[in-house]
Amino acid sequence: MDDIIGSSTNKSSTSTSTSTSTSTTPTTLKKELSPFSEPYIPHSTATLISKSNSASNLGSVDHHQQQQQQNASSTKRAEIITLDNVEYLFSNRFHPKNNIREAVVSTFNSIIYNLSEEHNQHHQQQNHNNSNSNSNSNSNNDSNNNNNGEELNTILKDIITIIDNENEYILKLCKDVNNNNNSNNNHTSNGNDHRHTTTSIKSISPMVKILKRTTTTTNNTATSPPTTTSPSTTTKTVDQRPNTLPFEDSESYYQRVILYNLHLLTKIATHVPSQCDSIQTNIFTLYDTCKNILNNNNNNNNNNNNTSHSSSASTTMINNQIIPTIITCLSQMVVLVKFNGMNQELLRQVIVNEMKQLGTGASRAALEANLHLLQNLLSKQSVNNNAAVIESSASLIKDIFRKLITLVNVQSTSIQTRLPSIFQQLVTKQLLDANHCRRVISVALFKLSELKDESVKQSYLDLLPKTASYIDVGYQKNSKVNDIALPYKLLLMRSQGTIGQPFADFFKRIFEWIYGAGNNMSISKQDITKSLLDQFYCFNIIHILANENQRLDKKKVESNITTSSVLIWYWAMWECGRYCINNRLKTAFGSGVQTFEIFEKVILQLIRERKDFGKIKLMLLFMDSLEKQIFSSAYGSVILPGPSSKEILFFKLNSRVSEDWFSRIRTNLLKSSILCSSAPDIIRHATLRINDIRAGRFVDPAHAHYELEFCIIHLANAFQQLGEADSLIGLSKWIDQYNQTITTTNLSNSAQMLSMSENIKREQSPQKPQSPQPLPLLSSPWINGTIQSSKQHFEESILSLTPLISTTNPNKLSDFQEMEQFIQKYKEKIKESNVKMVYKDSYLKTLSSFAKGDIESSQPFVTECTTDLNKEPNGLIGNLLAVDELILSIMIIQKDQSINGGSGSGSSSAQGEVGELIKRSKTLIQDSLDVIGFETNVQAFQYISQLKVIDELENGVNSNLTSTLNTTLKTKQLPECTNQQPMIGYLERLRRTRNHISQTQHRNDILFYNIPLTEKLIQLSRKTSNHRFCHRLLNAILESHSPSCFLEKIKLKYHQDKKVEAFQDLLNSIRLFPENISSAIKTKSYLHLIKYYNANKNNQVFQSYVSNLSPDLTDIESYYKKATLTTPENVKMWSSYGDWAFEQSQHCSEIEKTKYLKIAIDNYFKYLEYNTDRSTIQTTLKIFNLLVNHGDQLQENFDRCIKSVSATPFYDIIPQMFARLGHCSKYSQSVIIDILNAISVADPNRIVFSTMVGHQIQQLLLRQQQQQSQSDNNNNNVKTNSFENYNPQKDYSIGLIKKQLLDKCPTLVQETEVLIKGLENITILWDDSWHQLMEQIHVWICMHIKEWNVEYAAMKKAKTPNLNSKLKRKNLSLMQPVLDKIKRLLSTTLLLQCNTPHEKWFASTHYEIINKVVRCIEKQTKPSNPFVSLQELIQHFALNRLANLDLYSISPQLYDFHPSQIAMPGLGQSDVRVQSVQPTIYLLPTKTKPKKISFLGSDGMSYSYLLKGREDLHLDERVMQFQTIVDQLLITDKKCNSLRNLRTRSYAVVPLSQSSGIIQWVESAVPLFSLYKNWYRNEITYKSDASQQQQAKEAPRISVRPVDLFYNKLVPLLNERGISRVHRSEWPKDVLIKVYNDLVNETPKWLLSRELWYSSCSTSELFLKTQSFSRSLALMSMVGYVIGLGDRHLDNILIDLKTGEVVHIDYNICFEKGLQLKVPEKVPFRMTQIIEHALGLTGVNGTFSETCIQVLGLLRKNKHTLLNILETFIYDPLYDWKFKQNEIIAKENEDNVVTDGGVGGGGGGTSVAAGGGGGDQQKLKGSGTNSVAAANDDDNDEDDSDGSPSSDDDEPSSVAFNMENMDDTMESDAKQEVVPNKQTNYNENRSIQGLAVANQVRFKLEGTDQKLSVEKQVEMVIKEAKNIENLSAMYEGWTPFI
Repeated sequence: MDDIIGSSTNKSSTSTSTSTSTSTTPTTLKKELSPFSEPYIPHSTATLISKSNSASNLGSVDHHQQQQQQNASSTKRAEIITLDNVEYLFSNRFHPKNNIREAVVSTFNSIIYNLSEEHNQHHQQQNHNNSNSNSNSNSNNDSNNNNNGEELNTILKDIITIIDNENEYILKLCKDVNNNNNSNNNHTSNGNDHRHTTTSIKSISPMVKILKRTTTTTNNTATSPPTTTSPSTTTKTVDQRPNTLPFEDSESYYQRVILYNLHLLTKIATHVPSQCDSIQTNIFTLYDTCKNILNNNNNNNNNNNNTSHSSSASTTMINNQIIPTIITCLSQMVVLVKFNGMNQELLRQVIVNEMKQLGTGASRAALEANLHLLQNLLSKQSVNNNAAVIESSASLIKDIFRKLITLVNVQSTSIQTRLPSIFQQLVTKQLLDANHCRRVISVALFKLSELKDESVKQSYLDLLPKTASYIDVGYQKNSKVNDIALPYKLLLMRSQGTIGQPFADFFKRIFEWIYGAGNNMSISKQDITKSLLDQFYCFNIIHILANENQRLDKKKVESNITTSSVLIWYWAMWECGRYCINNRLKTAFGSGVQTFEIFEKVILQLIRERKDFGKIKLMLLFMDSLEKQIFSSAYGSVILPGPSSKEILFFKLNSRVSEDWFSRIRTNLLKSSILCSSAPDIIRHATLRINDIRAGRFVDPAHAHYELEFCIIHLANAFQQLGEADSLIGLSKWIDQYNQTITTTNLSNSAQMLSMSENIKREQSPQKPQSPQPLPLLSSPWINGTIQSSKQHFEESILSLTPLISTTNPNKLSDFQEMEQFIQKYKEKIKESNVKMVYKDSYLKTLSSFAKGDIESSQPFVTECTTDLNKEPNGLIGNLLAVDELILSIMIIQKDQSINGGSGSGSSSAQGEVGELIKRSKTLIQDSLDVIGFETNVQAFQYISQLKVIDELENGVNSNLTSTLNTTLKTKQLPECTNQQPMIGYLERLRRTRNHISQTQHRNDILFYNIPLTEKLIQLSRKTSNHRFCHRLLNAILESHSPSCFLEKIKLKYHQDKKVEAFQDLLNSIRLFPENISSAIKTKSYLHLIKYYNANKNNQVFQSYVSNLSPDLTDIESYYKKATLTTPENVKMWSSYGDWAFEQSQHCSEIEKTKYLKIAIDNYFKYLEYNTDRSTIQTTLKIFNLLVNHGDQLQENFDRCIKSVSATPFYDIIPQMFARLGHCSKYSQSVIIDILNAISVADPNRIVFSTMVGHQIQQLLLRQQQQQSQSDNNNNNVKTNSFENYNPQKDYSIGLIKKQLLDKCPTLVQETEVLIKGLENITILWDDSWHQLMEQIHVWICMHIKEWNVEYAAMKKAKTPNLNSKLKRKNLSLMQPVLDKIKRLLSTTLLLQCNTPHEKWFASTHYEIINKVVRCIEKQTKPSNPFVSLQELIQHFALNRLANLDLYSISPQLYDFHPSQIAMPGLGQSDVRVQSVQPTIYLLPTKTKPKKISFLGSDGMSYSYLLKGREDLHLDERVMQFQTIVDQLLITDKKCNSLRNLRTRSYAVVPLSQSSGIIQWVESAVPLFSLYKNWYRNEITYKSDASQQQQAKEAPRISVRPVDLFYNKLVPLLNERGISRVHRSEWPKDVLIKVYNDLVNETPKWLLSRELWYSSCSTSELFLKTQSFSRSLALMSMVGYVIGLGDRHLDNILIDLKTGEVVHIDYNICFEKGLQLKVPEKVPFRMTQIIEHALGLTGVNGTFSETCIQVLGLLRKNKHTLLNILETFIYDPLYDWKFKQNEIIAKENEDNVVTDGGVGGGGGGTSVAAGGGGGDQQKLKGSGTNSVAAANDDDNDEDDSDGSPSSDDDEPSSVAFNMENMDDTMESDAKQEVVPNKQTNYNENRSIQGLAVANQVRFKLEGTDQKLSVEKQVEMVIKEAKNIENLSAMYEGWTPFI
């Protein structure tokens, strides 16, 4: 604090004003001033010195200081330290002379020190008096001390009061200045002040003006000088200037006063605790005053457009100086002073306020002050009570973390070095959740590439080991890429870059540096990086990026790119590739061939040298960028910017040359990847090289086999490094398939040779045939061991590998000695295959000695390591091994020091040696991280785990960090370990390291910290079948230290198939639990006993043992009861108990059944009561099932239990509850209503749309029923057979819910009704109805025009008399149906009143021509060309088709609609509300004419949705619910841990009626068809020669119609066979297969895989994206198979190029409705060539098939939950199903028979159609004779269809149909009415289609009729999906060849 006050006062006073204090004699102050300074003249009005004080006691400040130094006694000090002295000191704080200012500071420090000393003595004396209370002398001393203490406290209070008065006065001036400026009253002061005569009027600040007015007013009212009184007792007048302030009127002066005062208060608070509360209150008051001034300024500035200079100046002073200083003072206090009571709450409020302001826009001083406060609050030095201010608020921690993340981009060394410390403290104190910790890791990894400051890089490197415990928790491998740099890389990729910039010299310089040639050979990477940064600024890249992206945060982007060496080099390598493209490979090195030669030469030299692996990585990056840009230029891309047409043509013509060159150097690229240990690069290049070898490209046939084995071995090794067991399984299957193919080829060759030999013998030819050498098979006996190792099944892996070496005993390989012998024995063979690998033979020997405690034998290894300390390792593998060796050396030194004593010079030498080893280790790790990059944390983890070990060896074990890991282990946040990076190895290494630290530091507490870690290791090793390791760990841990040890031993026995012995041990343990056993362990024991008992009911040995036990030992219910009493908070136990009771109820009498059902319902509700974080959907469905099936029997239980839980668990089953509102049981119905009413209170937005729409539908059905009844009465009371869908009970129930909503939230209900009505009104516009009619008329013309022309030609040729009259009659008869349709639509649209501006425009635009066409048809003005008028009408509508509409023109009501309570659909728990509808509506050119609308949210963001009509979206809504449940199952299932990152990518669907609704827009996803369209257009456009290419820009847009391609192939083949005009079912299969194969060969299979590659910034991202695509595709394929999803054409499958995830849209063809289409869909899901190729080398084998098995297994395990979800279709069927049901009922009544139709799915049986209608042209029924011809007549290319859930088919509705039989849909669309239906009660309101749906799904979830296993079922459906006959028979619009 001395330094703080000193620094604030020692600032030289540069102002010319005379700021001094008063004195009776000016000569008493020192006058030796500078000749350039004005003389010091004190002002007489400021004199406050008491006349009672003598001059000798006052004197000058120097004299005052000397007296303080001479007088030592407290009594004497008390006499000197008077009020006058204090005021005198305050007045001279900013004296012009340095020595006087220093004297003041010294005096203040002395006063505070003495006060602090008095305070301490007072407390010591009090303690002494307590022990000597009878001593008189003590009493006298105590009296004197009390008097002194009171005087000191009085002086201290005076100081605080003076400071308070000064601060308040100055802030009042600021406030008055702002108020004056805002009032616009320009007052001038009367008279001149003689004190400011030397100051220019223009230089007087606004504060001075206010001061003049204040002093003038004061002088007018009080002319006499003020009396001298104590500030502590005087009534304070804020307007009166404090006497301690000299008259220096500048903002800087007042600023210095406040800063000085704040520092002084802080010093007092830290030294005199008795004044802490008052000082803290004063500081908080000052802070609050500052904030109020700022708020007033902001409000005034918002009200007034012009901001005054004075107002902004005061605001700046407060923001940049005063408030940061207040925060700094608080940060100093929190370390030393405790904040209690209200002050603690005020401190929290200050932090909350500052967090709102904290960000990149805040001042640097404010940022640093706030970070300082956070750092001190979280530090160890902080008072514990103060840290609770932020630690107790989770929401505050989240806000703080979000703000801290934004500061990562700030370019400030002080901030960037402070941030890692704060992050570390947040992690250490367990204040961040797992997601936040992962974000911290991403930040730390990114900042390791810091370019400008090494200290920042070092700070983040030190942060990494502190967060390592969270890397292994859940961040090792994720389906999504987590590198912070990736968005910036993608931004650089997609920009136009340096086109047109002089880049040649720069390009040459970079590659000369990489190659080590020319003048750049000796330049370091740091220097070349700086030159890259200069070029980046020179080319003004940020400006280019900002022009291309209007919403770009320029400051943030520039900060991140220019401070990261990774991003700068990425930009450089990408621009080098772009330079090659722009110059068509003509570079500074010569022509294209010469350029390629240089690149290859550089790669070969780097491989030979094996020195600079960073350069190798750069060349891999450049080659990837170059290859990517070459092929995207040649074939096009939807994500990368396209070059000029000349460049496209050049690379398209030379694409084969480029492919050959990359194939030729692929092996070298693979070797480079191996040297860099880059597993993703290895995977990519090995895969491509394997494909080249199989295609025979650039491979020597004699060495092809060996090269293939080389690629496969390294590919398998890369998969193992990344922990990809599924990919290894796929590779194993691929090898088997390859060997099978080779075997077949060899057998074929042998048979051919045998045949040739026999022919030669018969011909007696002397020539003997040369038998070809049989192709060798791939040998991979190691593959299974590799697979097991990647699964962490290490012991099984060893057992699988050891047969390859017969002399090895696998049971002893866990011993270091045995391993050492093994290595020594096979050392030569190991070195033979790894010639240049650096391997120290002494490492394992030393490791063995160290494990045995033989430190003496280990010393030579330490000497060896220290000798080779500066030797460069050989590659990244060498780095990894070198760090392990250094870690072992450190541990040996520490162990030796612990044994031999830790003092003396030897100890210092050892510490220095350890320091050097640690420094070297960190350097090697950082170098490795720089090379491998930061995209895949899987690879980075092995280095970070080494950092973690080094950190603990260096700094010891942090108890907080240890407890963090232990807490993480206990709360099950540890890895989903089976398919993750090896966790067992890391945890075991950590355990051994801590045991070592415990021994060397003699800390037994670390052993106790290690117990939870050991327990987790035991669990992991047991689950991964590492039984021997698990057994060893169990023996190493004491049961007294680990209460769960006995249970783990039992689990291990059970896992080893010792089931009876395990059950017996568990029974014995339960009988007599150990004393230290916890209640949680007891409950686990009970549950495991129940589990073992139930799981072995079919085990005869087990049952024979159980039969001999007494009944009480096998009474399952008794164990459940014990468990409920032991740990009632165990939610798993309640669920298990309920399931058991429900199961018992299914196998007992009715009396017992009710008993068990009551137990079940009670336990299910207990589960909901105690559950807080688990998914509840399964339990709520069970409760709901019991309610609707047994509600009357369980009334008492439901009445009691329903009150104990909230409505939240029932949110997920709202559709099910609405479906059963018409339940026949009054009680069940009332309970459902109560639950829905409770939801309406808790979250009314959950049910408001369902309630409003449901009520609207019921009212509509009621009106229809009334109309039907009236119609029946008019028909002589003859009732028609109908399915009565109107349910009065359901209508009544919905009415009650609506009434509840109206009572609780009337505004919400009103707004929802307005929104629904408004959206319904714009769903089908007049445009939509007329455009639909035009499409149908167009198809009708195409059907009839050819036939009419033939007939007309015949009549004309025959010279028919009265030809025109006959033609008119014929034409009128032919066109009458069309005319009727036009008139009918006219009557419902244009002949009605126009209610909106758009309808008026529509009428003015179209009415005249429509009327004209009607007259032309009626009068037949052109009988010889009757179709021309209709064609003109069609053309007219096509020309006037709008792309967007103004909302006001179609719905003024919606335009003016501004709701406040409607929640934004699809955002879950978000608080965002709909504020308005955006004014622009976009019209999509697809069949159902959907519209894209956007809502403005309360958060200021725009949210897009699709408004869709002519479809019942209830099906999509329920499928979305089904997928949401699947997502929850994926998250909660323990056995499918690898699936936890998977999601079905569902979206919100909100039905608005039975034929309309809104669908959430799918962002950042593109349809697969757009990839094909992009390639196809590129091919057609650049197929012509160069001269034609010049006119390409003027060429019309090319229509992409795969249907045309299909028929162009098919028609000639059919004509060859004489087949014409036959139904497509009669087309020959071999013809279809040939057409399919031809189209497959003409379509590149890499369309999707290359687009994923183009969108990836690195091979790491590409690999993760490919894995994400494979898993997402598998998930959606299995879900689609189960629900019978069809119509999976390329526009209905989207790909998210950011994540690789698959998104499905349009679920209209669902539940096997595809089998009922005109062209049945026989494939269970889409698996065409571009999709299979994108899965990688192994195709459907590997990740895809293994994920399919896991997903289908999960769905089958939870089939009851899924079937309960589908019950909605039974009791609340879709609208179009009701018409189908009417037909079924009518037919049954007519025939009086009941058909028993089988239910089938996928495999066989007859499916009941689950719905009618659809969006695909092949779904329309009609004559099939003209299919081939009609399909080619229309060209309605819907190119611009979006990747939205609305995308319908890309093909037109061109199937033949008759206009006379067209459904009357146009009129109903125009009126927005629902067609009436005829209905009666049937089968207790159960839908036949709904039952069929449930049966179909059940059929598949039970393994079909064959009861297949999951693996067999997956294999079956994959074969069906890939079956060539199935694919060739698919509808051509489905495009099976793409």
